[in-house]
Amino acid sequence: MSKNENIVTGKILKLMQIMILYFTIPLLLVACLNISTQDNRTENRVLANSSTSGNETTKNLDIGQMKIIAITPSSDLPTNIKDQLIKSLPGIDFSECTYSENIKLCSYGKDRGKKLDNLVRAIKKSTSENTIIWAARGGYGSYCLVESLPQSFSHKQCVIIGYSDVTTLLLYTAQKYGWKNIHGAVLKEWLDKDKRSNIQSVVDYLNGTKMPIIDDIIPLNKKAETTAVIKATLTGGNMALLDSSIGTIWEVKTNGKILLVEDCHETPQRLYRTLVHMKQAGILKGCVAIIFGEFICYNEADNAFVDAALKNFAHEIAIPVYKSNKFGHGSINVPFVFNVPYKLEKRADKFVLSMK
Repeated sequence: MSKNENIVTGKILKLMQIMILYFTIPLLLVACLNISTQDNRTENRVLANSSTSGNETTKNLDIGQMKIIAITPSSDLPTNIKDQLIKSLPGIDFSECTYSENIKLCSYGKDRGKKLDNLVRAIKKSTSENTIIWAARGGYGSYCLVESLPQSFSHKQCVIIGYSDVTTLLLYTAQKYGWKNIHGAVLKEWLDKDKRSNIQSVVDYLNGTKMPIIDDIIPLNKKAETTAVIKATLTGGNMALLDSSIGTIWEVKTNGKILLVEDCHETPQRLYRTLVHMKQAGILKGCVAIIFGEFICYNEADNAFVDAALKNFAHEIAIPVYKSNKFGHGSINVPFVFNVPYKLEKRADKFVLSMK
């Protein structure tokens, strides 16, 4: 190749690099904007559904004699709902929460030490059976805290409530300390009139007035159809966090357990890929059954393909697999409890999950 040809080739390559950057940078900016929009969409919906306009006021939650300590091990609580949340949840201690006007992804690192201190202090405060630790919200980042938690605490039992990103804390403390944690709504959702009943369901269980039951379960494979009763304890939570747990000190342990899985902001393709990865990684070995909850996609049009992805996976695994729409990020989020015996049984044309 001649010198002139080398020069021309070099110019062409440089022009191609410029063109790639020209088209790629805007796409990256759009992607980041979409992520930020998704992260804040729930906050906006909570404010939109909050009954504070006109003559309506947000109903106060009656917690009876229970002592509840609110925590924010994941994202901060937005400052624009702080006063409203504290007012509508009287009797709940919010002193261990962190607040921010900007809840974007870059804010977590500098607050990690404070969040850890708040979490440990909240756990140490919970010295009686009537003291509950309840996550005020999900978000991201709780997985950064677990490796710094003490090896043990002076009291044997504690209860942490939450879901989504709080899955990490629920798993780790349930598996390491044997705590009877509750996968259930976060306190922030009391301001959302569409989700308020999920908070009440947790309180009803804690008060012993009503046991949580998931009663809409349908089988997704032949093994599930032909299994009449399964008795086991439960584990699980958010799919992305369950997958992220692989190889960590908080890796989900499914042996002899029923695994409950839910997630949001996914695509059917990524959903299927993640489930296959969990299977290939071996963390489903010994699992006695899987129950899928709600899976809400980034794009609403993709929701129609979720069931197909779940059924495809169900037919590729040799254990009973089921589907429910009563736990997850949707409007219904029935609580379930770790380290407590459950029974999954067929009743009429549906399966029901209840405490034994």
